Amino acid sequence: MTVVAMSRSELSRYERLQRVERGEITASEAGDLLRLCRRQVYRLLDRFRADGAAGLISRKRGRPSNRRLSEIYREQIFGIVRERYADFVPTLAVEYLAECLFKFCLLPSHICF
Repeated sequence: MTVVAMSRSELSRYERLQRVERGEITASEAGDLLRLCRRQVYRLLDRFRADGAAGLISRKRGRPSNRRLSEIYREQIFGIVRERYADFVPTLAVEYLAECLFKFCLLPSHICF
């Protein structure tokens, strides 16, 4: 028997899809409970039937974010913090770092402080 770690929302999906499988509720009712359309419920049911509970786990789990900064950029930032702001508390270091990066236009557009 395999142990599967699930979030609360994934566990809720699992329980609702089991009820659909047993015929206790319809796919439409499950969709209302899960805030999904009926079509998505059927897609989840297909994955549930094929892979069991593991099929309901997010496929994004364990993967790096698409918005992740490059490793080189991260190292540059950490170098600046270690060099200039080593004795600062984190919040103050972030404020000074943001000011420094904005001044030299080194901050990527998708980062907000």
